[in-house]
Amino acid sequence: MQFEMFEFRGHLLAGAGEEGIRVYNFEDNRIIQEHVPPDHLRAVCQCIAWKENRESTTLPDEDNLFAVGTSVGSILVLRAKFNDLVATLGEDQTCSTNCLRWSSHSGLFSGFDDGNVIQWNVEKRTVVCKWKAHSSPVYSLEILPHQNEYLITASQAIKMWDLKTKHCVRKFAGHSSPVFALKFAFTHQVEEDGNLRSYFISAAQNDRLISAWEVNSNAERVVKKPVVTMIVSVNPTYVAVSEPFDDNETVYVNILTADGYLKIFDLHINGFINKPSKPRSSICVASESERGKILPILAANFSVDNHAVIFLYGSAVLPGFAKLKLLDLESEVCLIRADPIRSFKLTLAHQSTTNVKEPIIDKKKVKYLHAYDDYQLPLKNGNAEKKPVSEVTMEERLMELVGSSAVDAETVEVKHSLKSQTLLLTQGLHSKDDKILKKVLKTRNMDTIKATVRKLPVTSIVPLLEYIAQQLRIKPRCTSYLLWLEQLCSFQTTYLCSNPEALRVMDKMLRLLQSRTSSLEKVYSLQGRLDMIFNNLSEKSTNVNAFSENKAKLVFSAEDWNSSEKEDDETMWDASEKREVNGISSETEEAINKVGMVDCNDCLFENDLMNTDE
Repeated sequence: MQFEMFEFRGHLLAGAGEEGIRVYNFEDNRIIQEHVPPDHLRAVCQCIAWKENRESTTLPDEDNLFAVGTSVGSILVLRAKFNDLVATLGEDQTCSTNCLRWSSHSGLFSGFDDGNVIQWNVEKRTVVCKWKAHSSPVYSLEILPHQNEYLITASQAIKMWDLKTKHCVRKFAGHSSPVFALKFAFTHQVEEDGNLRSYFISAAQNDRLISAWEVNSNAERVVKKPVVTMIVSVNPTYVAVSEPFDDNETVYVNILTADGYLKIFDLHINGFINKPSKPRSSICVASESERGKILPILAANFSVDNHAVIFLYGSAVLPGFAKLKLLDLESEVCLIRADPIRSFKLTLAHQSTTNVKEPIIDKKKVKYLHAYDDYQLPLKNGNAEKKPVSEVTMEERLMELVGSSAVDAETVEVKHSLKSQTLLLTQGLHSKDDKILKKVLKTRNMDTIKATVRKLPVTSIVPLLEYIAQQLRIKPRCTSYLLWLEQLCSFQTTYLCSNPEALRVMDKMLRLLQSRTSSLEKVYSLQGRLDMIFNNLSEKSTNVNAFSENKAKLVFSAEDWNSSEKEDDETMWDASEKREVNGISSETEEAINKVGMVDCNDCLFENDLMNTDE
């Protein structure tokens, strides 16, 4: 719940937003009122203003009255103490109410989108006066409590009106964007007319300069330059001003910025200052549990004695309250606080866990069923239809006596495991539980995979594909995912081809596989070449070894040849001597040798023929 507008009154803070109204009490740090208008969806609360105290009044408990403006133009007057609606004004209005301001003597003033300002009599619920203040929407109002009351209105330009005559007495240059805040400030300096010297501070949307303007009866009719300017690093969202703090006429200004920081300025207003003032102190609230998280400050004001700054931080639904002394503040202040929303959630979680009693369930008797399982719950014994004894078969009787056989028990267990895989896979995909999905997809049993994929709901196919694709990118060597992908493509081909989302996921996986197998052909070619080289090397080594193992059956050498020739000559000499001794002449021996040569030649010729035949 985000509020558009906050307004302080002492220790009370009222906030108005799209979802209603809330009132906070800084004395005991709690919410004392929550009010949601009957037509809050149509009439969104846009602005809020507390009523000033007055001695004479006919309304009881006036000190707790505040008004709320809506987007349809109506104004709700409520009493914070009793949480009731006192009056509804402007029900016939058609323009949005942008701002409200109470006057202790003149009643309630409201500014509208059409540039009109209306003065209301809340007691009589009537319009006192209505006039055109600006040609553009009126975004902010402020009352200057002089002897003669003045009303300041702001669109982009700023005008000051005499409430008695309803004439514009002075104009201010203003800002280049809509002015969302006008705050009155005064000092103890007394002017010639007996009034305290007073100022007002203006802040505009998307303008980091906050201006302080002097309200002086002797000033020019058109004021073009502010007395003092203040600068912040981020666009302002809220402004609060204190009373003079001491005799030195020090006025403190609280400025909230869009980033959730609180900037505190101390102004010594005494003449024109050309250079913009910088903040005296910067305050932020950091979360205790989450590092680097800033809890935004929603609204800030000064305490009743003006010696401390009080502010609201966190969330408007369950906010945190803080109070710091002004004199103790340093230039940079960072408060470490627990996030109220986080603490509340932890408290609820603790209560829910401690108050819930879990029933004792025997896990062995639990059966996990799936929406697509053809399973019929067994009937209780009392409601079961009893068959006549003649209709009961022998098998049923044996089943009643002995129970299911071992084969049937195994079959039931297998079917149960198959069904539980489908159920677990569906639950894991629905809850995105990584542990369940990894446990199921690690299964390598083809029967289990086929049965699970066959009974898988159509709505779970694309999430399963996306999960498998994600795991393949992370773990490329996980073969079990490829088995599931293969069966999924086999059984769900029609659905995968007709679903564009499934085709998109399949295209991603195809490109992933192609990128990983792009060099596979080259690797296979290299492997073939290496195999050929290794085979040739192995064959050469075997041939060399075989040749070295063959040994010659007969070896001739030169020494052996010479020795054999000598032996032949000696034998031939001995034979000739024997012939001569036996009485054989040389002529007779020559004739015998010729005959022997012929015979020897014939033998050699026969040997050659035999060799050729062989």
